Amino acid sequence: MKAIDANKLILSLNDWALQESYDLSPVGGKNAVYQTLQEVMKMVEEAPEIENCVVPKADKLRRCNPYMFQVVECSRYMRRIKDGKYIRHSEQYSDVYYYVDENAEEREKRVEPEEWGGSDFIKTYYEAVEKRFTGIVIGMKLITLKAELFCDSACRPDGVEVDFVNRNDIEQKKVAVVAYGCNKTRLVPLEDLVAMYE
Repeated sequence: MKAIDANKLILSLNDWALQESYDLSPVGGKNAVYQTLQEVMKMVEEAPEIENCVVPKADKLRRCNPYMFQVVECSRYMRRIKDGKYIRHSEQYSDVYYYVDENAEEREKRVEPEEWGGSDFIKTYYEAVEKRFTGIVIGMKLITLKAELFCDSACRPDGVEVDFVNRNDIEQKKVAVVAYGCNKTRLVPLEDLVAMYE
């Protein structure tokens, strides 16, 4: 069922009825088309008012994401990786932290006081993989590709100072969640997918 503006429909029917009224028939001076249009207008006027028109869920989702539920052809996707970088808290000292890079020659390096609050210790979370495949878009997601890891301290509402580890997102990308098999999904950058059926 389509949602329509009843007032516009009545005006259109009335214009049509006035045009047809000039073609008079022997019965009562009005032809059958004119009488039929009058009956239709009466039915539309007497129809109950609808306060809220319910839009199908798929249409709502497609307004936010034009690719939603579309079959797409993909050329690349983003794969989650473990680059071996993280910040470790010392087991002996409460205020000592270490940068850890499992792939570097110097595996651990102490976080110096001047590096608290920000440093150049960058962690990579995703890498691009070239692969052609077909799937269906089932959602959108904003992912962090790279972030800066750092240590800092702050005061709680009760006045106690606490240390913490956090990250500053450096590079993010909006991706489509593409289902390409049973319970199998991949994250595809929007520039790397094409809708197969418009």
